[in-house]
Amino acid sequence: MWSHTYSTRDNTIWKKRLKLIKIYTKRLALSKLLSTNEVTVVDVLDNKSLINHMLNIKKLTSSIEIWDVTKGYNPGCIVEVSDHINKTGKNPLFGNQKALGIDFPDITSLYQSENGVITSCYGESFDKINDKNISTWMCHISIVSRALGIERINAKLISI
Repeated sequence: MWSHTYSTRDNTIWKKRLKLIKIYTKRLALSKLLSTNEVTVVDVLDNKSLINHMLNIKKLTSSIEIWDVTKGYNPGCIVEVSDHINKTGKNPLFGNQKALGIDFPDITSLYQSENGVITSCYGESFDKINDKNISTWMCHISIVSRALGIERINAKLISI
């Protein structure tokens, strides 16, 4: 019979891998559609702050769930995301690759869901666009998360 004695270190590694941290974009938190209890709110307007925030999250887990706002559905409707198109005109990794010791990460199959929608991230222009499945800054959080080695990224949109 096979047996293995688990060390405290093994137990810590498994707890880290299993803990899911929910992340709300600042826009979602301000909308007050969902409770912000037991979630992390991330403001992505400053890339260095975003990277530092995600580095701290990476110390706690390798699984995150990013939530952002969208349009085109009844208010409160929740939609899974399977991919994104970054239409913000910015990339949070530009100018930070050397400090992070990375080039540009492969973001193929970035999100865990294969049956979700493709969201177009518009950042600050979100309010000017009235298309379905748009979002604010979800893509920036995802890009930084993958670049830092966060393995499991789930994403959801909630209609405002």
